[in-house]
Amino acid sequence: MEKGDRIMALLTGGGYAQYVVVHEKLGISVPPSMPLTTAAGIPEAFLTAFQTLFTIGNLMPNQKVLVHAGASGVGTSAIQLCKLVTGVEVYVTVGSDDKIKTCIDIGAKGGVNYKEGPTWVEKMETLTGGGVDLVIDCIGANYLSQNLRILKLDGKLVIIGSMGGTKLEQETNIASILSKRLTIQGTTLRSRSLDYKIKLTQDFISFTTDKIGNTINPIIHHIFDWKDVAQAHSMMESNQN
Repeated sequence: MEKGDRIMALLTGGGYAQYVVVHEKLGISVPPSMPLTTAAGIPEAFLTAFQTLFTIGNLMPNQKVLVHAGASGVGTSAIQLCKLVTGVEVYVTVGSDDKIKTCIDIGAKGGVNYKEGPTWVEKMETLTGGGVDLVIDCIGANYLSQNLRILKLDGKLVIIGSMGGTKLEQETNIASILSKRLTIQGTTLRSRSLDYKIKLTQDFISFTTDKIGNTINPIIHHIFDWKDVAQAHSMMESNQN
């Protein structure tokens, strides 16, 4: 890496700035043809997805994966990364039929619109042919019972957020954790050590060699001027993106 190289990097915070300082081993080269406004959508989303799927989820060939909020930044990143592994099928839950189409267009096998009924698990069981091996969940407590149901024997649930709440319903039954030998693990990325982030970044670079800008691209809904950051947050808060 040399002075003047175009790079992107995972930050500890402070991304709304003209200049940032990062460790040199956190730098990821930006392809010559990729605008920096596009590259900015890669590190946080793709490294979160990569960590969740591989470092923690231990994704293997021919497995089935369920990604909640599949049309989100992390969700669309996870779909693209899954498609780089032989035989992996990706399914999603999203809030509209248009978002299902978006996910399918970038590689998902199918999806369920969670707004169409009180639960999504029955449709997902039919869609997947009996369940999945790995669930990537940013919803939290509200989805736990359905997540336990959709997981197959020796399945794994990785929780990366709690947008749907942190307190479980009283009727939640955890028996399937034992009977199906399930693993549940929570994770964050920001609180990880520098050494962890460097290794994660280097593993990601190795995994995606020559793929960034080709089969790996962030899905950009809209580009705002930095002065309009409030509008950007409002769009996300209203789930329009």
